[in-house]
Amino acid sequence: MIELADLADADDVIAGELLAWLYARLARYKCLDRFHSRGASRAPTRES
Repeated sequence: MIELADLADADDVIAGELLAWLYARLARYKCLDRFHSRGASRAPTRES
């Protein structure tokens, strides 16, 4: 049987990895927008 505590630990790890992935994507897109005024290979984004 799988213990409930083991499931909770797994959920925490998965949630942490998802958060880290999201933050990495956000940081990368902010850097891309900052260093490339126009994204040549990306779909046009909303002007800020």
